[in-house]
Amino acid sequence: MNDYDDDRFDSKQFRKDMEVVGKASLIILGVSILIFIVYADVSSRRGVERRRAEYKQRVANAQKVLREQLKEYYGLSSEQYEILQSSYGDHGLFPEFEIAVGDKTFHAYVSDNVLYTDYLAEKITLDTLKLIIESEVMKAFEGTSINRSSDGYSLKDVTIRIPEGHGVPAGQYLPAWLTEQELERFKNGESRSDKWRKTMSNYAYVVISGNKDKLTKELFKELQDKIFSLYELTIVCDEGTYEYYFTSESFAFTSKEEKLE
Repeated sequence: MNDYDDDRFDSKQFRKDMEVVGKASLIILGVSILIFIVYADVSSRRGVERRRAEYKQRVANAQKVLREQLKEYYGLSSEQYEILQSSYGDHGLFPEFEIAVGDKTFHAYVSDNVLYTDYLAEKITLDTLKLIIESEVMKAFEGTSINRSSDGYSLKDVTIRIPEGHGVPAGQYLPAWLTEQELERFKNGESRSDKWRKTMSNYAYVVISGNKDKLTKELFKELQDKIFSLYELTIVCDEGTYEYYFTSESFAFTSKEEKLE
């Protein structure tokens, strides 16, 4: 029989039982809240420790990239330079350095395991680099099907785009691998390194007049085998605009009518 059967209902006993149930519920709720607080605190501490460990690892990686690439590309051993200042930001991203080699001071930063510096700024300027890339692009168009199906082409713009460090002094930064020797190889057509596309995002804008045939993706792939400095190429023709990204080999066309919409 139920203790609270309608025929023998004891209100006092019911209240006592409810008090016991209420106290038990409060105890369970309190224990649950305590467990949640402890769990949240432990999780938070673990999260802080994990982020701290990740930050330390990024700092260590940046220092490793700095030392390895200064040695590989500039021939500088750790005994030949002094790191005057280093900054890693809140997340260890874009680590920045100020470095002294004898009487010379230069700046550097690390992005995606690539060292960028202004160490050669006096020897390789962005304007000089732009002229060399312009020459490469124009040579690449020679002998392509464009010459047979158009009245001509002209290079309207080349933009040198290098990932920017956060907070580093203004200057002309280049990937450390882009040395005078590498630039000479590039000018002579001897450099076919994919580092140009992977560490810079250089862009060219070409205008073709009187083209009789619609441009195909095959034409751009033909240019890809000749151009090693570009990340993106835009060609404007009478019928519209073509865009090609060399790293992903993605190809897009926008007609003049679409652009006007």
